[in-house]
Amino acid sequence: MSTEDRRRAAKAALDHGNELFHSPSWRSSVQEYETALRLYTDLDDVGGQADVLCNLASVAWRRSDLDLALRETSEEGGSHLRPAGIVHTDEQHARFGHCSSSALASRWSP
Repeated sequence: MSTEDRRRAAKAALDHGNELFHSPSWRSSVQEYETALRLYTDLDDVGGQADVLCNLASVAWRRSDLDLALRETSEEGGSHLRPAGIVHTDEQHARFGHCSSSALASRWSP
């Protein structure tokens, strides 16, 4: 499989995971995200890996596995999230929606 084919496959898995995440079958998104993560890792695509890890953190948050969600979105030098319960109004809906590539400091482990 060429590099471009792997990149398309990674994007397709990520997109399908996103579709599943926003459906009643949201738990199934993990398989697609893990496939995308494996492909982005093989491609050494740090941005793609960060996107997938943030989405996996959102799944963990939705499962109420907040410890895993915080590990997936924490920065290497310290968390960019405030302690639990301290969220400004403008951040409330985006808390786990925007992650930096430093989320790669930790790895997904179901």
